[in-house]
Amino acid sequence: MFRSIAATCHLPEGEWIMDEDEETVLQPGGRAGAEAVAELARGLGFETEQIEADTEHNSWTFAARKDAAYIHTNVFHMDDEFYVSMDNLPGCIPLGGRRADYVAFTEDLFAAMARDARFSDVRWERR
Repeated sequence: MFRSIAATCHLPEGEWIMDEDEETVLQPGGRAGAEAVAELARGLGFETEQIEADTEHNSWTFAARKDAAYIHTNVFHMDDEFYVSMDNLPGCIPLGGRRADYVAFTEDLFAAMARDARFSDVRWERR
């Protein structure tokens, strides 16, 4: 299952760092937004792994864990548009993990972002 939240982010996008030929992203923008999402996840009772740059997808990634739930989270920030995608692909939820944990996490994170002044126009992104 895959769900994605879109929003306007009111945090600085941050500097994109490119290689010397300006062809390869070494560090995407949007780390502040990713930190804010991880903070909201912790407020929902999840432990979060260290946020890491995913240069292949020009995003920031971290896992959120709580009980049996293990949610892989990617955060993209381009201009004012901000996307949070969450996967519970096989292997992302250990044995005993439940789809209900994933659905609850995504819905709770959506509500937390909608209440947070750092984000506005929070909506489900359909792909």
